This record gives sequence, structure tokens and C-alpha cells, in this order.
Amino acid sequence: MIQAILYLSNTGFTEKYAQLLKKRLNIPAYSMKSSIPLANDSEIIYLGWLKAGFVSGYKKAAKKYKIRAVLGVGIGGDGSQVDNIRNANQIPDEIPVFSAKGGYAPERLKGLWRFILNMKFKSDIKRYEQIPNRTADEDAVLDMMKNGGDYVSEDGLIPLIDWYNSTVSATNA
Repeated sequence: MIQAILYLSNTGFTEKYAQLLKKRLNIPAYSMKSSIPLANDSEIIYLGWLKAGFVSGYKKAAKKYKIRAVLGVGIGGDGSQVDNIRNANQIPDEIPVFSAKGGYAPERLKGLWRFILNMKFKSDIKRYEQIPNRTADEDAVLDMMKNGGDYVSEDGLIPLIDWYNSTVSATNA
């Protein structure tokens, strides 16, 4: 039985998803940055922000808790990076992996991450601007890199909620 949603958020987008999931599944949500009232080996759903394909905090959480599902929150979120997330984090095949589009808030970034993303986006913006006949998705990514944006939506949780309802709730009954 899943006892909690555990998450690590950097600029607030992952936390928003955790709170949406908490309401939909009626499961408590806790930040990795706070006191967590869970016993070791508690069953959890883990959410973390993506940094170069790595789900922040996943390895630390996996050492202490039984992770039943993982959601990586990043700038993309169409699900195409799920295999990369699984491989980069060495997530076992039996644990479902999901991704959701969070957003970009340059004003909330601190220190090294602010510097890294500013440098990366400068080159990415130039590359995207040179794409002839950009798709709507490419235009949206370009706009987010230039202006920031919040793309958190309950729709981003549909695959995870569907998994929970079809798999976990049946075993919890």
C-alpha cells in the first residue's frame, strides 16, 4: 500500500505536481527538504525535478523507501524521455517511470544551476531560432527558454493516475 508521495522540487513545479497528485489520490505528500514521518521501507511515489536526465533525490529516496513509481518533472514532458530517465537513474524495470512538463523560472534559480541553464539556453535559443518551419512544440520550447513559463497541469499526471487507479488501488483494496 502506498503511504505517501515524496518529492524534491527546485523551483516549485515538482511541488505543484505533488500537491495535485496528493489531492487526486488522497495520499499525503512530503518534501525531501522537510521532516518526513515515514518508516524506512514505506511504499511511496517519488517525484523529482530533472537535471540532465537525472531525477533529483531519487537515489537517496531509493535507499530508504520502497519506490512504486517515479515522475520526473522537466522542461519537456511528452513521455519520450522515459527510457533515458530510467537508464540514467538505473530505475528497475518493475518500477513505472513517468515524465511531466513543469516549467522554467529563471528568477527562482540559484547559484550554479542559474549559470548552467543560462549558458545552455543561450546556445539552445540560437539553435531553435535557426530551425526552419518550427513546429508548435518547438515554438513553445523556444518561448519557454526566452521568457520562462509554467506548464504544470493535471493533464501531465494522467498516465501516473491511470497507473495508480489500474494497478495500485486494486492491490490496496
